[in-house]
Amino acid sequence: MVDKIAQAFQTLRIRLSVAKAARPECGVRTKAPAIDRTKKELEGLLNLKKGGINMIGFTTPSAKITADSLIASVNIETKRMFKKFPQLGKKAAKSKMLRTLEIQNAKNFKIKGKEAWKGIKGAYNKVQRRVGLAGKLKRVPELKFGKWGVSEDFNGIFRHEFGHSIHNGLSKKAKQDWFSDYVWIPSKDMKKQIGKYAVQNELEGFAEAFNAYTSPSYRRGLLPKSIEKFMDGVVKGRIK
Repeated sequence: MVDKIAQAFQTLRIRLSVAKAARPECGVRTKAPAIDRTKKELEGLLNLKKGGINMIGFTTPSAKITADSLIASVNIETKRMFKKFPQLGKKAAKSKMLRTLEIQNAKNFKIKGKEAWKGIKGAYNKVQRRVGLAGKLKRVPELKFGKWGVSEDFNGIFRHEFGHSIHNGLSKKAKQDWFSDYVWIPSKDMKKQIGKYAVQNELEGFAEAFNAYTSPSYRRGLLPKSIEKFMDGVVKGRIK
Protein backbone atom coordinates (compact mmCIF):
# COMPACT_ATOMS: atom_id res chain seq x y z
CA MET A 1 0.00 0.00 0.00
CA VAL A 2 2.84 2.35 0.94
CA ASP A 3 4.61 1.56 -2.32
CA LYS A 4 1.44 2.34 -4.29
CA ILE A 5 1.03 5.69 -2.54
CA ALA A 6 4.68 6.55 -3.13
CA GLN A 7 4.32 5.59 -6.79
CA ALA A 8 1.18 7.72 -7.11
CA PHE A 9 2.99 10.71 -5.59
CA GLN A 10 5.90 10.24 -8.00
CA THR A 11 3.53 9.99 -10.98
CA LEU A 12 1.77 13.17 -9.90
CA ARG A 13 5.09 14.97 -9.46
CA ILE A 14 6.01 14.08 -13.05
CA ARG A 15 2.60 15.12 -14.38
CA LEU A 16 2.76 18.41 -12.55
CA SER A 17 6.23 19.08 -13.91
CA VAL A 18 5.14 18.25 -17.47
CA ALA A 19 1.94 20.31 -17.11
CA LYS A 20 3.95 23.25 -15.84
CA ALA A 21 6.23 23.14 -18.85
CA ALA A 22 3.42 22.58 -21.35
CA ARG A 23 0.87 25.02 -19.91
CA PRO A 24 2.70 28.10 -18.59
CA GLU A 25 -0.43 30.18 -19.04
CA CYS A 26 -2.13 28.25 -16.26
CA GLY A 27 -0.26 30.29 -13.68
CA VAL A 28 1.94 27.70 -11.98
CA ARG A 29 4.61 29.95 -10.51
CA THR A 30 5.77 28.49 -7.21
CA LYS A 31 9.17 29.25 -5.71
CA ALA A 32 10.01 25.56 -5.43
CA PRO A 33 9.70 23.22 -8.44
CA ALA A 34 6.68 20.92 -8.62
CA ILE A 35 8.80 17.90 -7.66
CA ASP A 36 9.37 19.44 -4.20
CA ARG A 37 5.69 19.68 -3.29
CA THR A 38 4.98 18.46 0.24
CA LYS A 39 3.25 15.19 1.05
CA LYS A 40 0.23 17.06 2.46
CA GLU A 41 -0.10 19.11 -0.73
CA LEU A 42 0.22 16.02 -2.93
CA GLU A 43 -2.47 14.21 -0.94
CA GLY A 44 -4.78 17.16 -1.55
CA LEU A 45 -3.96 17.15 -5.25
CA LEU A 46 -4.67 13.43 -5.55
CA ASN A 47 -8.06 13.80 -3.83
CA LEU A 48 -9.03 16.74 -6.04
CA LYS A 49 -8.00 14.75 -9.10
CA LYS A 50 -10.80 12.29 -8.28
CA GLY A 51 -13.22 15.14 -8.96
CA GLY A 52 -11.78 15.68 -12.44
CA ILE A 53 -9.40 18.50 -11.47
CA ASN A 54 -6.11 17.56 -13.09
CA MET A 55 -3.86 20.39 -12.00
CA ILE A 56 -3.62 23.24 -9.52
CA GLY A 57 -1.63 26.40 -10.16
CA PHE A 58 -0.42 28.90 -7.61
CA THR A 59 1.14 32.29 -7.67
CA THR A 60 3.88 32.54 -5.05
CA PRO A 61 2.15 32.23 -1.65
CA SER A 62 3.05 34.47 1.26
CA ALA A 63 4.40 33.17 4.56
CA LYS A 64 0.96 33.56 6.12
CA ILE A 65 -0.97 31.81 3.36
CA THR A 66 0.68 28.64 2.09
CA ALA A 67 -0.15 26.48 -0.88
CA ASP A 68 -0.77 23.63 1.55
CA SER A 69 -3.47 25.49 3.47
CA LEU A 70 -5.23 26.67 0.31
CA ILE A 71 -5.24 23.21 -1.23
CA ALA A 72 -6.40 21.74 2.07
CA SER A 73 -9.32 24.18 2.23
CA VAL A 74 -10.57 23.38 -1.28
CA ASN A 75 -9.81 19.68 -0.82
CA ILE A 76 -11.85 19.44 2.39
CA GLU A 77 -14.74 21.33 0.78
CA THR A 78 -14.83 19.14 -2.34
CA LYS A 79 -14.59 15.94 -0.28
CA ARG A 80 -17.48 17.17 1.89
CA MET A 81 -19.62 18.00 -1.15
CA PHE A 82 -18.87 14.73 -2.94
CA LYS A 83 -19.54 12.72 0.23
CA LYS A 84 -22.90 14.44 0.76
CA PHE A 85 -23.75 14.39 -2.96
CA PRO A 86 -22.03 11.31 -4.51
CA GLN A 87 -23.68 11.83 -7.90
CA LEU A 88 -22.28 15.35 -8.03
CA GLY A 89 -18.73 14.04 -7.73
CA LYS A 90 -19.34 11.50 -10.49
CA LYS A 91 -20.88 14.18 -12.69
CA ALA A 92 -17.95 16.55 -12.16
CA ALA A 93 -15.39 13.87 -12.98
CA LYS A 94 -17.31 12.66 -16.04
CA SER A 95 -18.08 16.06 -17.55
CA LYS A 96 -14.53 17.38 -17.00
CA MET A 97 -15.91 20.91 -16.96
CA LEU A 98 -13.32 21.89 -14.36
CA ARG A 99 -9.79 20.86 -15.29
CA THR A 100 -7.64 23.52 -13.67
CA LEU A 101 -7.81 25.44 -10.41
CA GLU A 102 -5.66 28.54 -10.01
CA ILE A 103 -5.37 30.22 -6.62
CA GLN A 104 -3.72 33.64 -6.47
CA ASN A 105 -2.12 35.09 -3.37
CA ALA A 106 -4.18 38.27 -3.65
CA LYS A 107 -7.24 39.98 -2.20
CA ASN A 108 -8.90 40.16 -5.61
CA PHE A 109 -8.43 37.74 -8.50
CA LYS A 110 -6.66 39.11 -11.56
CA ILE A 111 -6.85 37.97 -15.17
CA LYS A 112 -3.61 38.59 -17.07
CA GLY A 113 -2.46 40.85 -14.26
CA LYS A 114 -5.59 43.03 -14.20
CA GLU A 115 -8.97 42.86 -12.50
CA ALA A 116 -11.70 42.11 -15.04
CA TRP A 117 -14.02 44.21 -12.89
CA LYS A 118 -13.69 45.80 -9.48
CA GLY A 119 -13.58 43.48 -6.51
CA ILE A 120 -13.55 40.20 -8.47
CA LYS A 121 -12.94 37.25 -6.12
CA GLY A 122 -13.11 34.38 -8.58
CA ALA A 123 -13.64 33.52 -12.23
CA TYR A 124 -14.62 30.56 -14.41
CA ASN A 125 -13.26 30.22 -17.94
CA LYS A 126 -15.53 27.75 -19.74
CA VAL A 127 -13.20 27.50 -22.75
CA GLN A 128 -10.14 26.57 -20.69
CA ARG A 129 -12.39 24.94 -18.06
CA ARG A 130 -10.44 26.73 -15.37
CA VAL A 131 -11.50 28.22 -12.03
CA GLY A 132 -9.50 31.06 -10.53
CA LEU A 133 -9.76 32.17 -6.90
CA ALA A 134 -8.29 34.92 -4.77
CA GLY A 135 -6.41 33.36 -1.87
CA LYS A 136 -6.84 36.10 0.71
CA LEU A 137 -10.43 35.59 1.73
CA LYS A 138 -11.90 35.13 5.19
CA ARG A 139 -13.37 31.79 6.21
CA VAL A 140 -16.95 32.73 7.15
CA PRO A 141 -19.22 29.73 6.48
CA GLU A 142 -22.54 31.41 7.30
CA LEU A 143 -24.92 32.11 4.43
CA LYS A 144 -26.17 35.66 3.98
CA PHE A 145 -29.31 35.83 1.89
CA GLY A 146 -30.39 39.19 0.55
CA LYS A 147 -26.86 40.61 0.39
CA TRP A 148 -24.62 40.92 -2.68
CA GLY A 149 -23.31 37.37 -2.58
CA VAL A 150 -24.88 34.54 -0.60
CA SER A 151 -21.47 33.35 0.64
CA GLU A 152 -18.27 35.28 -0.08
CA ASP A 153 -15.71 33.41 1.99
CA PHE A 154 -12.97 31.37 0.29
CA ASN A 155 -14.96 28.13 0.08
CA GLY A 156 -18.10 30.02 -0.91
CA ILE A 157 -16.34 31.63 -3.86
CA PHE A 158 -15.04 28.18 -4.84
CA ARG A 159 -18.55 26.68 -4.71
CA HIS A 160 -19.85 29.57 -6.82
CA GLU A 161 -17.23 29.07 -9.53
CA PHE A 162 -17.58 25.30 -9.30
CA GLY A 163 -21.29 25.87 -9.87
CA HIS A 164 -20.47 27.59 -13.16
CA SER A 165 -18.57 24.48 -14.25
CA ILE A 166 -21.54 22.26 -13.34
CA HIS A 167 -23.93 24.51 -15.30
CA ASN A 168 -21.54 24.43 -18.25
CA GLY A 169 -21.81 20.63 -18.26
CA LEU A 170 -25.62 20.51 -18.29
CA SER A 171 -27.52 19.46 -21.39
CA LYS A 172 -29.20 22.05 -23.58
CA LYS A 173 -32.62 20.99 -22.28
CA ALA A 174 -31.51 21.25 -18.65
CA LYS A 175 -30.16 24.76 -19.27
CA GLN A 176 -33.45 25.76 -20.86
CA ASP A 177 -35.39 24.33 -17.91
CA TRP A 178 -33.17 26.27 -15.51
CA PHE A 179 -33.70 29.48 -17.47
CA SER A 180 -37.47 28.97 -17.27
CA ASP A 181 -37.33 28.49 -13.50
CA TYR A 182 -34.99 31.45 -13.11
CA VAL A 183 -36.96 34.04 -15.09
CA TRP A 184 -40.23 32.98 -13.42
CA ILE A 185 -39.04 34.41 -10.10
CA PRO A 186 -39.38 38.24 -9.88
CA SER A 187 -36.09 40.11 -9.47
CA LYS A 188 -37.11 41.60 -6.12
CA ASP A 189 -37.81 38.11 -4.76
CA MET A 190 -34.56 36.78 -6.20
CA LYS A 191 -32.62 39.59 -4.46
CA LYS A 192 -34.35 38.87 -1.15
CA GLN A 193 -34.30 35.07 -1.24
CA ILE A 194 -30.81 34.63 -2.72
CA GLY A 195 -28.89 37.86 -3.32
CA LYS A 196 -28.23 40.81 -5.62
CA TYR A 197 -25.54 39.00 -7.60
CA ALA A 198 -28.00 36.24 -8.52
CA VAL A 199 -30.14 38.80 -10.39
CA GLN A 200 -27.36 39.59 -12.90
CA ASN A 201 -28.29 36.73 -15.27
CA GLU A 202 -29.25 33.05 -15.23
CA LEU A 203 -25.59 31.96 -15.10
CA GLU A 204 -24.86 33.90 -11.91
CA GLY A 205 -28.26 32.89 -10.58
CA PHE A 206 -27.34 29.22 -10.97
CA ALA A 207 -23.88 29.68 -9.46
CA GLU A 208 -25.25 31.54 -6.43
CA ALA A 209 -28.06 29.02 -5.90
CA PHE A 210 -25.54 26.17 -6.20
CA ASN A 211 -23.23 27.99 -3.78
CA ALA A 212 -26.00 28.19 -1.18
CA TYR A 213 -27.44 24.71 -1.75
CA THR A 214 -24.08 22.92 -1.39
CA SER A 215 -22.98 24.96 1.63
CA PRO A 216 -22.62 23.09 4.95
CA SER A 217 -24.84 25.80 6.45
CA TYR A 218 -27.75 25.21 4.05
CA ARG A 219 -31.10 24.06 5.40
CA ARG A 220 -34.14 22.92 3.43
CA GLY A 221 -36.49 25.72 2.45
CA LEU A 222 -33.93 28.54 2.41
CA LEU A 223 -33.98 28.78 -1.40
CA PRO A 224 -37.15 29.38 -3.46
CA LYS A 225 -39.01 26.08 -3.85
CA SER A 226 -38.56 25.79 -7.63
CA ILE A 227 -34.84 26.60 -7.36
CA GLU A 228 -34.32 24.09 -4.56
CA LYS A 229 -36.13 21.40 -6.56
CA PHE A 230 -33.89 22.05 -9.57
CA MET A 231 -30.75 21.84 -7.40
CA ASP A 232 -32.06 18.57 -5.96
CA GLY A 233 -32.14 17.17 -9.48
CA VAL A 234 -28.67 18.46 -10.36
CA VAL A 235 -26.79 17.12 -7.33
CA LYS A 236 -28.69 13.81 -7.30
CA GLY A 237 -28.09 13.17 -10.99
CA ARG A 238 -31.72 13.37 -12.12
CA ILE A 239 -31.02 16.49 -14.17
CA LYS A 240 -28.19 16.03 -16.65
